[in-house]
Amino acid sequence: MKEERLRILQMVRDQTLTAAEAAALLSALDASLPAAEPERSGQPRWVRIQVLDPHSNRAKANVTLPLSLVDFGLKMGGKWGGIDADELRSALAASDRGRVLVASEGESGERVEIFLE
Repeated sequence: MKEERLRILQMVRDQTLTAAEAAALLSALDASLPAAEPERSGQPRWVRIQVLDPHSNRAKANVTLPLSLVDFGLKMGGKWGGIDADELRSALAASDRGRVLVASEGESGERVEIFLE
């Protein structure tokens, strides 16, 4: 849980999150794990999202986020790049470690891959 908190604070430092957004995420993080229940090391804790260039197959973006943070964001609903948030939440919940989803991005041909780690 300490790593997730640090990542949120780093996002505020990097100005990718406002203080209000960070406060909401930290509250959700606190609520995601009961105090008496320790984290299980065998369970996936991270979601890695990778965007690959269609021509070189090199990563254009590679972001790793805490699973609890991604779950919180998906609970808000909507679509993530044409993917239904509820469907993605279900896929993440039903998966073990490894690749969960591969999608191509329209005309650009960029490939998006989502992994549980």
